Amino acid sequence: MAAALEDHRGPVAAIAADLRDPLPIADRWADVILSYNTLECVPTPETLLAEVARVLRPGGRAVIAHVDFDSLVIAGADSELDRRICHAFADDVQSWMDHADGRIGRKLGLLLARSPLEVVRVEPFLVWSSEFTGHARRRIELIRDVLLSAADHGRGVVGPDEIKEWYGAVVRVAGQHGFFFSELTLSTSRTRDYIFDADRMVSLNGDTGTYLQYAYARIQSILRKAPDGVTSTAHQDLALEPAERALGLLLDEFGTTIDLVAETFEPHRLCAYLHSLAAAYTTFYEHCPVLKAPSRELMETRLLLCQLTGQTLRQGMDLLGIGTPERL
Repeated sequence: MAAALEDHRGPVAAIAADLRDPLPIADRWADVILSYNTLECVPTPETLLAEVARVLRPGGRAVIAHVDFDSLVIAGADSELDRRICHAFADDVQSWMDHADGRIGRKLGLLLARSPLEVVRVEPFLVWSSEFTGHARRRIELIRDVLLSAADHGRGVVGPDEIKEWYGAVVRVAGQHGFFFSELTLSTSRTRDYIFDADRMVSLNGDTGTYLQYAYARIQSILRKAPDGVTSTAHQDLALEPAERALGLLLDEFGTTIDLVAETFEPHRLCAYLHSLAAAYTTFYEHCPVLKAPSRELMETRLLLCQLTGQTLRQGMDLLGIGTPERL
């Protein structure tokens, strides 16, 4: 989590809460909610989903994903022992859990269809491996450790000897190049019904069309003020500042974003990309002087970044039907 948030420019706060109770978050506060392997741990997942709907802002996104632990496939032990081990793991209520449901992955679609959230898509993700490494090895070792702990605490339905026999069989098969592992995760992407707010729509802050237009107009102003004879040119021998590099990398994602929008019929992905681009340009503008750059070469390179950002914003907003005023 820390690595994922290291480039986040705003404040970060950690909140510990009991998911059986109402979330300690204000109504319509969250832009994005991510839940992974959480729903099976609470006695009434419907209640938690209702809380997600309450705290999610109109137009926000909730991504709910869960492994269907009851459909794990692991080559190694004989079929009877393998079924017992995998089902014991799927059904085990660990000490930190109030509830367990190893089949909740396959239930996600129906659970969310009955929730106050609006469906966007439901996608299956199959993780598989023919090598006893990486995620496959970590999952199998987790199964072994969880079931040994359950046996030690008197709640296990399989004994320590059976668990060790199963794990040993998996390792032996892996050594004979016969290993196979697969794990199915169901992911649902949901939004809350959008409520039109005229004041919010014209705000210069946040994910609005006006925010994009303001970024575009700022770029055009800089380009108009460029000194005579200075051109937008890349000087590849210059070292890039972090904000310059981040902006350049984001510009490179435009084509991929357009392809994804065309494939999924989800234009909101383009909206999110353009907002990220405008935000990255704002950071660049604040940390990397353009017209007051310390050298002509640096000014020309930064003018090129301005020009490419402006062109990308204009093309993206044209596709969305948003005007691109030269001045605001």
